[in-house]
Amino acid sequence: MNLRLFFLTCLLACQSLVAEEAAERTPMSRVVSSDERLQVFGHDNKSISAVLSQVTELRQELNFVVKDPDAKSGNTVFPLQNDLIITLYGEVGDPVPEKLFAIQPRKVDGTSRFRIDLAVHLAKGLNRQRLRETALEALLMDRCLNNSIRDDQPVQVAPWLITGLLERMNWRNGEADRGLYKALFKNGMMMDIEEMVTLTEPDKLDAAERTTFRVSAGAFLMAMLNQEGGERTFFDYLSVAPSYEGEPFLLFRNTFFTAGLSEEGLAKWWALQLANLTQEFVTETLSPLETETALAEILRGDLEGENGLVRTYRLMAFQDILALPEEDRKMLLGPMSERIKLLSFRAFPSYRPLLAGYERITAQLIEGEEEDVADLLMILEEKRNALHEVGIRTRDYLDWYQITNASRLTGEFKDYQRLKQDLESKNPPHPGPVDRYLNAVQNLYDN
Repeated sequence: MNLRLFFLTCLLACQSLVAEEAAERTPMSRVVSSDERLQVFGHDNKSISAVLSQVTELRQELNFVVKDPDAKSGNTVFPLQNDLIITLYGEVGDPVPEKLFAIQPRKVDGTSRFRIDLAVHLAKGLNRQRLRETALEALLMDRCLNNSIRDDQPVQVAPWLITGLLERMNWRNGEADRGLYKALFKNGMMMDIEEMVTLTEPDKLDAAERTTFRVSAGAFLMAMLNQEGGERTFFDYLSVAPSYEGEPFLLFRNTFFTAGLSEEGLAKWWALQLANLTQEFVTETLSPLETETALAEILRGDLEGENGLVRTYRLMAFQDILALPEEDRKMLLGPMSERIKLLSFRAFPSYRPLLAGYERITAQLIEGEEEDVADLLMILEEKRNALHEVGIRTRDYLDWYQITNASRLTGEFKDYQRLKQDLESKNPPHPGPVDRYLNAVQNLYDN
């Protein structure tokens, strides 16, 4: 019996080897994109068609986000200068290799062109997100591959570019978590720009750090594209950055910012861009009380003095602001003015004339002018107080109306009672000396 089992095992092993060799000898199928720049090879027609469809969809999304300024108007996909060859290996259940996705650019012999080989192993199936990430890396890598690249020259796309562009596409598709952006910004958890740009191994971050990196990269890339001429500048940057051999942050600063911008100026710009990105949709109008709260927060700002101490300045105390040097006034009031403009999109309609008044005041103070500022501030304060009182009365009336017209009980108070009972039932059965003392005192008062 054991001998028969041995021969059966050997037979099955031989059949398996023959099947594997036959699969290797079987020519791979191929599908090609309409521009013939993208080719996908594999043994399973369904898989290779799915990959071609997904990467083509990615090229279309990328073309909307980072459009080539020199591309033909009818072009709907992100252009490739070189060929991208994607090859699918293995199948689900195979031994898992060290890398499921491997990307390698190589020069085509006898030509001035390159090809980018992207190998995908299917041992764990086809991971759509990883395919998007790696295919995007290949598309960005393609921008810098030209005759000036040496054979030994490293070509690598910075993780913040890949992550930031994917996040920008998520925003366009309505898949980004806007609340997460707002929460991280309000809590001051956004990543430092230099740290983000120079990060090379985001996989080594913990879950919270990866989320911060993803949101920071998305916010920063969107801020770059929103600048005047941002798309052209960014597209030019992609042609250099993957093959740049110097300091990546130096290239980044020289590309996107004017020379001489201080670290403090860069930080201020970053904070303002985040404030812009985290604003609610302009169609969502704030209530009077929400508008008042937002305005009160805007009309004050912090500024670091020569001694390193941070001081808070309020617009009502405008004489203190006028005493500042012109450069400091601009640094304090510039972001304040921008935030007033942004608030006007969402403010309760009655507040919009007031916001125009505050915007006028900030413009005057930046120039060092104080004519009529005190009188205008007093008038605006009186109108704000009146609107605030109306807002409180309106809120109270709506609360009363909701309570008196409730058609059913929510049960929330029962949940509170249940929680209270659960907590009380979990008192330790053997109280310590402090508990015994307190219980004895309580009994004296009860008696």
